[in-house]
Amino acid sequence: MSKPIGKFINLSEDWELNYCLKKYSYSESKDNRDNLTSLIKNHIKPYFRLKDSENLSWDQIDEYYKIEPKGLKPNKY
Repeated sequence: MSKPIGKFINLSEDWELNYCLKKYSYSESKDNRDNLTSLIKNHIKPYFRLKDSENLSWDQIDEYYKIEPKGLKPNKY
């Protein structure tokens, strides 16, 4: 069964990571994409008790950002 398009973030697609960074007013740099990927793997997925192989939804990222708005900590514009 395929995944619904647009429901989950694909960490291997730079354009999706850039979209997330831009959504929260962060610059779309390689360092920020790397920071975001690390944050998702090491903090956001564990927060939602997701295994590394499980998908993270955009809704979950939004929810995490509401409780931890400084959680991304990449370089601002």
